[in-house]
Amino acid sequence: MTKRALGWGEWELRILTYNIQSGVGIDGVRSVERIAEMLIQLRADLVGLQEVELGSPRSHFQNQPRVISEVSRLGYAFGHGFQRGPWRFGNVILSRFPIQTSTRHSLPSKGEKRSMLVTRVGLTAPTSRVSPDPAAKSTAPKSPPRKPDVKPSTPPPGIHVCCTHLGLDRDERIKQVEAICRIVDALHGPLLLVGDFNDTPNSPPIARILEAGFVDAAGPSPTFMAPNPREKIDYLFTRGFAAVGSPQVVPSLFSDHLPVWAEVEIAAEKKETSPEPAT
Repeated sequence: MTKRALGWGEWELRILTYNIQSGVGIDGVRSVERIAEMLIQLRADLVGLQEVELGSPRSHFQNQPRVISEVSRLGYAFGHGFQRGPWRFGNVILSRFPIQTSTRHSLPSKGEKRSMLVTRVGLTAPTSRVSPDPAAKSTAPKSPPRKPDVKPSTPPPGIHVCCTHLGLDRDERIKQVEAICRIVDALHGPLLLVGDFNDTPNSPPIARILEAGFVDAAGPSPTFMAPNPREKIDYLFTRGFAAVGSPQVVPSLFSDHLPVWAEVEIAAEKKETSPEPAT
């Protein structure tokens, strides 16, 4: 019998999810640029954003996914849920590593169309993190301390990063979660499933995700509604990671949700080895 092992080289990744409400803060200011600046300050590696739009008159037809990517200097993929003419509204995945593939999956929806964006991110080599200009002014919170990057001796395989925003109806969310579980069951290797699930930790939809083998790295702190949240509805689900820790909800006025991040360690996989023969 052969064995498969993990643990010879680890990648530490900072993951984050944030429903940005099209860039409208609770202070009434619409700005995705300041959200991108916050991502720089937080030194996020993999980010899932919800309620991002392009081609909308209310945001002056701004291509929000591209603006956030350009300011934060993170690569991106966009997958809409709602679409009306040139106006598209949905999910964005930002990555410090190359995004190899991206696919938008429609989810069962009663009202507003919902979807899940699935990407494969190639951890082919660690890239340098963006360092904020100390002379530049920013409204973003200061970056918390983190461990230095450690380059593994051999790159680990790629990972899948999924981002979604579930509906407002409980029965609808149950069907959406079942569809999500079918999609992720076909994906191999370490996987992140992040987003606004519009439900609390003890709800049936969240229980179903945990039954599918995921762990919530986001911790128990509430994320909605800002600035004094009382409900936790935003999650950082992980599957296939060696370690999970350090969740933090970030105080912010940039949306009606608060961003939440965590650091996870993924261990690269050793080659299969045959056990020593019995003597």
